[in-house]
Amino acid sequence: MRTSVRLHPPSLFFTWVHVRAFLCTKMFLYYYLGDGGERVYTLKKVDPHGKPTLSAHPARFSPDDKYSRHRITIKKRFGLLLTQQAKPVM
Repeated sequence: MRTSVRLHPPSLFFTWVHVRAFLCTKMFLYYYLGDGGERVYTLKKVDPHGKPTLSAHPARFSPDDKYSRHRITIKKRFGLLLTQQAKPVM
């Protein structure tokens, strides 16, 4: 009785799973202010001085603005609407 071991090359599915996992990982870009006040971009969540870094991505914009009514009310209350300000001299 003879037993043989058959070695198979790695399957294509196995390699594509790893490639897809690598490509789908989310890497968020962060920044902190350097010594001269310039932005230093990094992938780390903490800067070299131990302070948390800031997100370098803009906030998501939605045309369906649920809070615009409240923002306008606050701007009216504090006189910040453009219609409440003096006209610029040209």
